[in-house]
Amino acid sequence: MNISRFDHENYTDFELLSSEDLALFRQAKYYTSELIYAQNIKFIILKSGQAKLSYINGTNEFIINFINKGSIVLIDSDSVLEFLSDSEAMELNLCDVKELFENEKFSMAMVNSLIRTTIMTRQIVADIVFGSLESRIVSFLHNLADEQHYDGAG
Repeated sequence: MNISRFDHENYTDFELLSSEDLALFRQAKYYTSELIYAQNIKFIILKSGQAKLSYINGTNEFIINFINKGSIVLIDSDSVLEFLSDSEAMELNLCDVKELFENEKFSMAMVNSLIRTTIMTRQIVADIVFGSLESRIVSFLHNLADEQHYDGAG
């Protein structure tokens, strides 16, 4: 399974969340260039806007992926979410997530997002470790072209 860093399955049906479910989330607005760091694991759903999820190691940044409206991401102490446009987000601490797993459709969207991120991360590692510079550039350009085609068709 090949997953693009640009093409993500998004959770857009917020009506599946009850008012009790929504009350668990912290609703927040962020402006372009604002950052989210997390001391503890946090789930974030981007309601609007765009952001960049990166892994931070000292002064080095590695971009994991670019996220759009409806993306579900996991932030921990080694990652940062940088907003690329004015955005709205729903944030939930890990300790509160268990209550949402009673909502089957939402929990499946969350699990699918984590599976996609895991597979994509493996692909990135394999590309870095085993791929030549030329193959990495070709792979990146192919994914970028697929994303532009996807956006144009949608």
